[in-house]
Amino acid sequence: AFCRETGAGKTSIRAFLECIFDVEKVLFCESIEELKKEENSEFLNKMFAVTDDIEKCKRSLADSLKSVITSDTFKYKKLYNDKITLPSYLDLIATSNSKTPVFIGDDNRRTELIIINPSLKGDTAFWDGFYKDTKDPKIAGIWFHYLAHKDLTLDVCGEGCRFDKV
Repeated sequence: AFCRETGAGKTSIRAFLECIFDVEKVLFCESIEELKKEENSEFLNKMFAVTDDIEKCKRSLADSLKSVITSDTFKYKKLYNDKITLPSYLDLIATSNSKTPVFIGDDNRRTELIIINPSLKGDTAFWDGFYKDTKDPKIAGIWFHYLAHKDLTLDVCGEGCRFDKV
């Protein structure tokens, strides 16, 4: 998620995901390096990893994320234990203040750049209401039901299905 302006709502996806799927299913990483650390037992049973400022990511780390993003398994390592291979359900959502945040080629099918509209920046009434709603289990249930029953008419696995084909 990209927007040059701060306070436009990029990291609000974290609160939205925690509202719908539960805080236990969302991992927040202060930096992208946390996704590649040796001890990663907190990844177990997580559905989403949200990280800020991906533009600070080095090229070698960005290249190594390709396998993390698309792999069906991950090497689970708990402190003082051996690594074991487990199923991975983790999707990565990263925010950036740069329109070219990492080294992504034109043919990279793993990444979508979504531009956040900054029109709600500074709208405290909206954001106060948004964060209040993310604490309401009834509203979370409504969103979950909507997303769970949404009729998918697009082939979301197809390479031609993109937010923006350009």
